[in-house]
Amino acid sequence: MKISKLDRFYVFSLSGCIRWTEARCLEKEVEKLVKRDEVNFIFDLERVKLICSGGIGAIVYGMKLANSKRGEAYLVSADCIDYTLKTIGLDVVFENCYFRSFEELKRELKI
Repeated sequence: MKISKLDRFYVFSLSGCIRWTEARCLEKEVEKLVKRDEVNFIFDLERVKLICSGGIGAIVYGMKLANSKRGEAYLVSADCIDYTLKTIGLDVVFENCYFRSFEELKRELKI
């Protein structure tokens, strides 16, 4: 996991397989930022090949934390993750904050 700053957002760039261990690390990093009142996140999953339920849960948790603190959170997803979310019915959770590519997100948010 790589964490970088883009405009007002912290970008979590994830790759490979997101399993339980990686999901817990993601949650901890989000919590650290929230404690510093940094509450705008982008979860970039373009390079993720597989994500476990804990990984999806960590992203939902991060998005809920951001929203509860009046921040913003967005998801950039790969086709395989998109398929997984649609299959289990979670695509509606990300409906207004989901982008197919990082470039699309940047255009939409003008960053």
